[in-house]
Amino acid sequence: MSERLNNRDAGALREICARDYTVHWGGLGEGRGWEEAERMERHALAAFPDLQVESEWMVSEGDLVIQGSRARGANRGRWFGVAPTGKTAEWTAI
Repeated sequence: MSERLNNRDAGALREICARDYTVHWGGLGEGRGWEEAERMERHALAAFPDLQVESEWMVSEGDLVIQGSRARGANRGRWFGVAPTGKTAEWTAI
């Protein structure tokens, strides 16, 4: 998933994930399905156009997959209503 996002390969999402998969993206909330996941990604990439995500670990059982990752990018667009700072942000996520 990280490689797909880093390569800005939106089409790969539909190859990797089920149509009704659920994505949990921190402050962006929870989305169900490809369209919601793509909307969340567009929002994040508009604020952090150079966003890079590194997968640190992944666990799967049956059709459940959980990934721990670290993300980093410069804030170049509005993020939750806050004007861009130009500063680099880094965060971890599960």
